[in-house]
Order: sequence, then C-alpha cells, then structure tokens
Amino acid sequence: MNLWLESLPDYVEIDGIRYKINTDFRVWVHFENLLFWSNESMDMRVAELICLGYVDEIPDNIHTALNALIEFYNSNGSTKIEDKTYNAAPEHAAPDARIYSFNHDASLIYAAFKSQYNIDLDTASLHWWQFQSLFFGLDDDNKICRIMEIRAMDLSSVKDKEQKAYYRRMKRIYHLPDIRSDDEKEAAMIDAFAGMF
Repeated sequence: MNLWLESLPDYVEIDGIRYKINTDFRVWVHFENLLFWSNESMDMRVAELICLGYVDEIPDNIHTALNALIEFYNSNGSTKIEDKTYNAAPEHAAPDARIYSFNHDASLIYAAFKSQYNIDLDTASLHWWQFQSLFFGLDDDNKICRIMEIRAMDLSSVKDKEQKAYYRRMKRIYHLPDIRSDDEKEAAMIDAFAGMF
C-alpha cells in the first residue's frame, strides 16, 4: 500500500464484514505496551487489547478479532514490523532482546519527532501506520536511534576489548527493565544452564 496515494484503513475485515477500529497512534502505542511490556495475565491483556482496538462492534470470535488487530498492528501498509530489528523479539524474551519501549523511551521518541519532523506527539493526529513510518524513518543521529543501536549490538561480534567494555557499559546504562515474573526468569536461567551441557 502506498501511504500517500491510498486511504489509510480505519477498519479490519473479518469474514467479509468490516469492523471499525481505532487508528490513532496513541492507541497502538498502548496496544504494543500491553503486548510486550505488561505483566498482567494473558486473559486480562486480551480483553484490554480487544477493547482498545474496536470502536463500536466487537467480532464474536475473540481469537479472530485479536488476530485481525495484531495484523493491523504489524503492518504499515507495505512492511511487516517483524521484519524490522526493533520489534523482532518474542513476548517474554530477555529485556535486552527488545531495543525500544514506547513507555521507557517516550521522552527520547518525543524529542526525535519534534527535532526531525517538527511534530509534537502530544498534539499530533497520526494514523498508526503514519506513526510507524515516521518512527522507522528516524535519522541515525537521533539519540533514540543511537540507543537502539547500542541495545541491539551483539557484543560477541566486537573484537576490540576496549570497545567491548565500552558497549557493555552502554548496554547497562540503556538497558530496558525486565518485566518477566520470577518464575519466567528462573525458567530462562535453567534453560541457559541446560544449553551449556
């Protein structure tokens, strides 16, 4: 889809029926926060995601309704988000697998939009797909982009000891919080140790 030649959708289609959805980027930022940064139960999150996404009528099949919202969330009209390094981590991956958080990086993202596009995200009216395109189009010299690059860096590929120490320190400074439960952290540690033998 060409974002400036075609109308941006304000619905999802399920079984030939169009269901009106919220398209404001703030709704979808919250949607993403629920998907990746919430430690609420899955049932609670699904209910919130459905209520966030649909405007008037909610499809009868909740599974299909949620899948349609996730498909809308994952698309910007031409590119799937999962193809972007920023968002490739699974839901309960270690926090360093994700390289941005709309919650934790809000001020940096706000500053980048204001500086690069002169868009005030407090007052802007943007469709989710427009917001995504602008976010993924931020210049590398924006602080948020430099931080995402640091978070994404594979330290095993850095051979110089001083550089590796520098990037290890930067990763600690800019790390994102670990929202996994104690049980999930323990299971991950057991898996890591099991993989060593």
